[in-house]
Amino acid sequence: MARVPDGVTVETTLAMLAPLAARDDTYWIGLYPNPAPAFIVFDEYNSGFPAPANPLAFVEQRHHGWAYLRIFHDNGVDVFRRVGRTGG
Repeated sequence: MARVPDGVTVETTLAMLAPLAARDDTYWIGLYPNPAPAFIVFDEYNSGFPAPANPLAFVEQRHHGWAYLRIFHDNGVDVFRRVGRTGG
């Protein structure tokens, strides 16, 4: 959570939804489609989705046309920051 600044949009899994909602505009990753958030916090092992082989590709497929950069990875938790538009 420390990698996500206050006051941004963030899409996340259920375990992180309540703590992030106290300070950010949050979206549950289980709903689709959500607007492309500035940050995505994804717990690979506790998300309700099968653990993706490539978490970056998984989040970019959910938000077609937007590019993300993984800025944190530890113990199956990934934090991605939106970095811009893609060609598609």
